[in-house]
Amino acid sequence: MPEIRWYPWSKRAFQRAKKLNRPILLDISAVWCHWCHVMDQTTYSDSEVARLIEELYVPIRVDKDQRPDLDKRYNMGGWPTTAFLTSDGGVITGATYVPPDKMKSMLETVSRFYKENQESIAAEIRRLKKETVQLQRLQTMPSETAFESVIDDLVLEISTDFDSLHGGFGDAPKFPHSDALAFSLLEYHL
Repeated sequence: MPEIRWYPWSKRAFQRAKKLNRPILLDISAVWCHWCHVMDQTTYSDSEVARLIEELYVPIRVDKDQRPDLDKRYNMGGWPTTAFLTSDGGVITGATYVPPDKMKSMLETVSRFYKENQESIAAEIRRLKKETVQLQRLQTMPSETAFESVIDDLVLEISTDFDSLHGGFGDAPKFPHSDALAFSLLEYHL
């Protein structure tokens, strides 16, 4: 029975993917994750799935808790995450738990798509990266009036919610809102 030889996230794995002209199958899992164990016992233990992965992909496995940076970048909405990547780390597609029959189909489809569309995939990834950089610039440089508007809205919300008769914010049950108090004191001081 074929066994999947998982690579760690490493330069060596990406070099192998480039050399073999294969996409990467990235599995993000966690030791505490029930569905990760189920996927290991069902999907990744299926001999046909293992054979397809070994023949068509460079498989990489990372632990979500040991590599939160990769989890943040590639998570497909939960664990396990099954991400299909280009040989330079661009996302092609992905899912979370994938049962064996669906995985066989995905492995063949994504591999074929990758081989037939490498140029268009690379162009789309470059376009998305460029858009992401532009969005990040816009988000990190808010206008002064936008910032003042947010502050004014926050002051209004806190002052409207303050209970001047019984103290605190809102109706019972009341919980301490230390951030609202600290913000109010800072706003008053300024």
